[in-house]
Formats: sequence, structure tokens, C-alpha cells
Amino acid sequence: GGGGGGNNLPGTCDPTTFAPNYADLSDLRHWPGFPLRVFLGPANQSTIDLTLRGFDQWVTATNGRVDYILVDNADSADIVVSFDVNDGGSQLGLTTVTFRGNTLEKAEIDFFYIPANQPGAARTNQITAAHEFGHTLGLGLHSPNDNDIMAAVTDGTNTTVTNRDLNTLLTAYCNTFPQRLTTNRAAPPSDEPLETFTISHCKQH
Repeated sequence: GGGGGGNNLPGTCDPTTFAPNYADLSDLRHWPGFPLRVFLGPANQSTIDLTLRGFDQWVTATNGRVDYILVDNADSADIVVSFDVNDGGSQLGLTTVTFRGNTLEKAEIDFFYIPANQPGAARTNQITAAHEFGHTLGLGLHSPNDNDIMAAVTDGTNTTVTNRDLNTLLTAYCNTFPQRLTTNRAAPPSDEPLETFTISHCKQH
């Protein structure tokens, strides 16, 4: 068969293919290939560890088909993470994605981490990392279900990537997670305009 502007993935997915999910309520995009290159800005080691533990929840949930490597240069990264301490505000994270059509080209996470001496900090920080990474993977909007890692707000109990979270990601990728050569930085040619989208994540008071 034919195809549009090169953004179509093999296979055909609609919101009934991988159920249950919230795909019809989300704004789904995908990367052209894995592993993704991640640059982490300066932060204390425990915050870094919790961030990677959160990212790894998606790696585990997809049996390693979602994958990333750490790079030491922001310019060569697909995802750039910056860390700011949360000063008591409700905002935990802010993710901005840059894309053409449905294909992601770059993402940035602003992570407002909770200081380690606050109650529940480690759990909330890991949830936030997993949540923001979900946005960078292509889950644009939030789940309406408070149990999902992609719920708009967290009360600290939605600690796992749920079946609904995973099925929504599988829908975004049509269960096809292509590998790419790590040397290949070029985005696929596209006549689609470059767009950006930003979404924030908050905690319940």
C-alpha cells in the first residue's frame, strides 16, 4: 500500500487494537527509532538515580524495546533533562516535545524534584520521572484514570506503568519499536511543519 508523508508505521493501529487504553483521549506521537539519547543536567546523585529508575519502568514494561543511552552533550541528545528544586509549588514537571507530523524530533523535561528530606520525596520523584518520560515517548495528553502513571496529577500512589499506560504506548508505536544506528542523527525527510507542544504534571495538595 501507499502511505502519507513517511510517518506511517508498519501495521494498522486504532484505539481498539491494544485494549484497555486511553489512546483515543491522547495525542500520540512516536520516535523513528531507539535507543534514545538522553542528556541529564546537573543534579544530586539520588535525584539522578530516581530519574533513571523512573525511565527504566518504561524499558521494563516494553521488555527493553523502549531503550535509551546517556550522552554527555545536550546538542547530541534527543531528550534533555534539566533539574530544579521544587520549592513547595504544585508543579512537578514540564515536558516540551518537538515534532513533525506524528514523528518526534526532540524533547525537553524540566523536572522540579522534591528535596530528599520531604515525606514521600523518593516515590514522588520516581513517579514524576516515569510520567515525564512517558510524555517524551509520545504520550501527549494525560490519562483520565488516577491509577495510571500518566494521570495529570499524582498523590504518590500511582507508582507503576499500568496495562493501560503500556497499551496506549503500544498504540502510538503500533507495537513497532525500530532500532536505529546510534550514529544516525538525521531525522526522516518530511514536508510537515516543525511543531512544539508542552504539558505539565502536578501533585495533589
